[in-house]
Amino acid sequence: MQGRALRLYASDTLVEGGAHERYAAYRAFDGKPATCWIAGGSRGGVGEKLTLTLNRPITAEAVKLMPDFYDEDNYFTYGRIRLLKISIDSGRRKFTLPAFADEMKVRRFDFPTGAAFEAIEFTIEDVVEGGDFDNACLSEVSFVVEGEQIPISFAAVMP
Repeated sequence: MQGRALRLYASDTLVEGGAHERYAAYRAFDGKPATCWIAGGSRGGVGEKLTLTLNRPITAEAVKLMPDFYDEDNYFTYGRIRLLKISIDSGRRKFTLPAFADEMKVRRFDFPTGAAFEAIEFTIEDVVEGGDFDNACLSEVSFVVEGEQIPISFAAVMP
């Protein structure tokens, strides 16, 4: 089983040296922990959103996240997500995840009784400042459906 993205929207993305692709939203779903979406904005990413719309609904048992810049040499260089909110059903169901410890590890959030959705939104609620850059990163997002981690594919890559 695979989910196909119809649309991926980031409220803001860090643009470095005119390079829009480097930290584009799709990087959080590309299966490569060394790449990431870096939230733009002046508050280190607080309030920034990443919204994924699929071509059909899925019922996910869980979401797996690799928040932050997933590289041991640069982990503390960038801002790191402390609190993240997930919204599904056009915002009718919201989940604020427990605060993330400031450590590089995969996080798993189990939805209560599974969650059927066609669109899911991730909102950065709080960040830990980085040593050199305050903007928070999200390296990978995937979903667990029927006990298996499913990839998200994109028909076209959009920043």
